[in-house]
Amino acid sequence: MNGHTLNELIEIAEQAARRWLIGGKKAWPPTILLDTPAGLQIVVTELADLPALRTLIKDRRAVAYCICHEAWAASVRGLDEFRAIDEGRAPNASARPDRFEVVAVFATDGMSQKSRCLAIRRDASGDCVALDNESIGEEPALGRFTTLLDARA
Repeated sequence: MNGHTLNELIEIAEQAARRWLIGGKKAWPPTILLDTPAGLQIVVTELADLPALRTLIKDRRAVAYCICHEAWAASVRGLDEFRAIDEGRAPNASARPDRFEVVAVFATDGMSQKSRCLAIRRDASGDCVALDNESIGEEPALGRFTTLLDARA
């Protein structure tokens, strides 16, 4: 890596999200942090276009990246429910009544990965008052953002 551990990338993204979100109603823009030979680069980008993300990572010669975005989350009760959601047989988190807002943070260097999910806590007026990492913690990451960097041996 170019001087940043995966934990450091996650901490940088988390601190930026806290500064942006806490004390207001504004949304956190989808962001990717790239650890490159030129140093740490922060890019606000559309996360839906995976080929464009792969090109961005390759063009900037990133050795690691960290994606940070807002999302809906809900508890999954077992592998069967997870598979049902993944296969479209059950509603995803955004359609569930037990959903809650999170900031999802994921980092990888192509060999290992780390992730963190921070619950967004809002007051009665809708302002973000805290990002709570105590209630969710760190989990292994799954999904479309985990393989954008060429695998390393």
